[in-house]
This record gives sequence, structure tokens and C-alpha cells, in this order.
Amino acid sequence: DQDMSFLQQLSPYAVVAGEEDDEEEKPETNEEEMNDADYDSEGEVPMPKSPPEPPTAYDVMGAALDLLLATLVSLFGFTISSAEGGRYIKGVDEDLTVMETLSRVAAPIFPLVLFVGCVVFTLLPWKRRRHLWLVLSYTIGAPFYDVTFRDGFVGDILTSSVRPMQDIAFTLFYCFSGLQGWWTSDWGLDDAAGPVERSWILRTVILPCCMISPLWWRYLQNLRQSYDNKRRWPYLGNATKYLVAAEVAMFGVWDPTKHTNWIWLSCFVGATLYQVWWDVFMDWELLGNTGLRKKRLYPYKGVYWTILIINFVLRFGWTLSFLPRKFLDRTGVLQSTFQGDVSAYLGPLLASAEIVRRTLWGFLRFELEAIK
Repeated sequence: DQDMSFLQQLSPYAVVAGEEDDEEEKPETNEEEMNDADYDSEGEVPMPKSPPEPPTAYDVMGAALDLLLATLVSLFGFTISSAEGGRYIKGVDEDLTVMETLSRVAAPIFPLVLFVGCVVFTLLPWKRRRHLWLVLSYTIGAPFYDVTFRDGFVGDILTSSVRPMQDIAFTLFYCFSGLQGWWTSDWGLDDAAGPVERSWILRTVILPCCMISPLWWRYLQNLRQSYDNKRRWPYLGNATKYLVAAEVAMFGVWDPTKHTNWIWLSCFVGATLYQVWWDVFMDWELLGNTGLRKKRLYPYKGVYWTILIINFVLRFGWTLSFLPRKFLDRTGVLQSTFQGDVSAYLGPLLASAEIVRRTLWGFLRFELEAIK
């Protein structure tokens, strides 16, 4: 019962944004200090403040719904204010001068306001947000800090955020390009995408860095754990997992046309199977010689088998998500990695599937930590 209570109180957000840090110890107040304490105006001894409660699942869901509502409102306003959106809604084909004017004036504002709002939301109030950024700094600063379970879990979450990180980088470039054209009246929204899509520094430096950095951070974290614990296994084995994934990803980035090559496919399948094996036998310790491990916190065995199967299938999607949708060939021409409209649907689908997979993975990872 204590293990289940502990597990129910855990959440990824609570681990990341919790107010209690490993480095910060709570001040202790003994009886002598209470006697020597200054009295307030009413003659009462001021009691020490109790530590804030960690966010509950309902708090996390409420924050997510707030962000979702803001995003939907911004997208709706962007669609209404664009000329093409106005034609689609009214069902007419004639030129709409008013809508074209709104497209040049109002449409760039909606994504910019949404982006600025998200930035402000991640920074303010700073008293609460600073713990989030402190934990992220521990992960990004590997291997210069001791690695705790929290830091490793945050690093794993970042490895599942490759697509969102690339989208944020692309959005930044697009917003600055669109604002430049908006201020100078040189081009509209559609024309602003051209310079961004054909940007050499974006395609060959920024986006690959967004993809490789989380894998590199986890790799360094495992090296630090191996050094601190004076043991090679399992830390070097886990580091190898991220190193192989990075190699497969880099090969796919620099030459996406080779994604049908049998060598790349063999490395792709081998790296994915190794990741699945590590999930089941190391991160979860789920299977043994006689089936599922005996000590479990969830009451139904079907939960474990369902998560195991979903994780196996979606792991291939996680590795596949490292392939860019578009790339610049040697002549500087923008090419699509997949034919037709596959890329337009595959990218969002893989990103959403990876969020689901990582969430299910986290359930069993937290369970094992609670048992230990």
C-alpha cells in the first residue's frame, strides 16, 4: 500500500518542476530556536512555512488544457485572418482584398503572440519556474553534475522531444523571416517560408543539433554514472544504446536518400531491437525466467503486456522520427525524404506516437523505482 501511494503521487511534471531540490535542505527549527525567535505584533511566534505541495495530476492536466486552448485560438485566428482561410470558409474563389490586407497585417501576429506567450509561461512566475530550469541545466550540463534518477528521467523525456525541438527551431526562423518581410513589405506569409526552408544553416546545423543533443546528453550522463559508481555495467551498455541511435540518426540526416539502403536498414532494426531489450530487461526489469516479475504495483497483468507490445511497435517510430522531412541536396535544392504527402502526415503522427510511448514507458519506469 505504501508503494502504491508513493507511485500515485509521482508524475513526470512533479519530478521536473517539484519545489524540493536535492541540493536544498529544509531548515530545521528546534525548541531553543523557537524560544529565541522574535515575536510578531500580536505576541505569537511565527511558525516556519511549510514546503509547497507538488503538483497533482489534475494540476498538470489543467495546465495542459490551458496551453491547448491558447494554441487552438491562435490557429483559428491565423486561419480566419489569412486570405486562403477566408476563401475556404466563405467558399468563394474571387479575390478578397480585405482578407489579403488582414493576411499581411494580422496573420503574422497570431503565431508570434502564441510563441511569446509560451516563452513567458515557461519563465514566469520565476520563483516556481526556476526549479524546472535548474533541473534542465543539470541535464544539459552533463557530465559536470551528479546524475540522479530525476536527471536521467528528464534526459529520457528530452530524447522523445526531438520533433518538437525541431519544430520550435523552425518556428523561430519562420517568425523572424516573416516579421522581416512584414516590416519591409517584401513578401507575405507564403513567401516567408521559402528562405527558411532553403536555409543551409537551419538544415545542416540547427535541426541536426536539435536531434543529436538529447542523445548526447544522455550519453554523457551514463559516462558520469559509470565514473561515479566505478562500474561499467549497466552504464556503458546504456551509453552504447544512445551512441548507436545517434549514429543511425546522423547517417539518416546527412544522406536521407539512403533510407532504403540495406546497411542503414540493418543498423536501424538492430538499434531499435537493442532499445526494446533495454526497456524490458533493464529500465523495467519486467520479464524473468518465469514471465512477469513477481512484485508489481498494477493489479492487472494485461497492463504490462499491453505497454510492452505498444512500446515494441512505437520504438521503430521513434528511430524513424530522426529522418528529416526535407533536406538540401548537394546542389542546394530542397528535396523530400518520402514521396507524395507521406511526410506531411508521418511527422505529426510519429511525434504524437512518441509522446504516448514515452508516457507508457514512464509508468513502468516509475513503478520499478517505487519498488526499489
